[in-house]
Amino acid sequence: MRNLPFLETTTSAQYARGLSALNAGTARILVEQVASALQAGFGKNASLHLRERDFQTALFMVANLARGYEPRTEFEVRDAENHRADLWIPATDDKKPSFLFEIKCLTKTAGTPKAVRNALEQAQKQLACEAKGAALKPYPNIKRVASVFVGTTLGAFSQEG
Repeated sequence: MRNLPFLETTTSAQYARGLSALNAGTARILVEQVASALQAGFGKNASLHLRERDFQTALFMVANLARGYEPRTEFEVRDAENHRADLWIPATDDKKPSFLFEIKCLTKTAGTPKAVRNALEQAQKQLACEAKGAALKPYPNIKRVASVFVGTTLGAFSQEG
């Protein structure tokens, strides 16, 4: 098995910048750090085979290092319509922001600028719908995070809220 930094040696110190930024209200640095760890662990060729679930799991694992958060994957946000967020990182303290993630993945071949834009728009639309879910009503400060990966590279990112 290759050295996979996010699986074998993940520490809060390793992701201190990203975790600090999360507490301050932005997820971008943490997403970039996880993408870098995946690049280091898998290399260039395997990136053609990575799926949404791989990024979701890596982000979930690292988010578990953050104090004051209780990350969940495939979190059901709307009962009647069965919407599920890829990753939900709720704060245990109302003073901190909570994060709702939609993650999209494209292969390097499929990752044209137009395809990346379309995937980002799709993720943003899903987030807008999911953010209305009854399960999220108790959380006053929700950041909606859309990430599009092309291979193991972060191709597009948006955060709203």
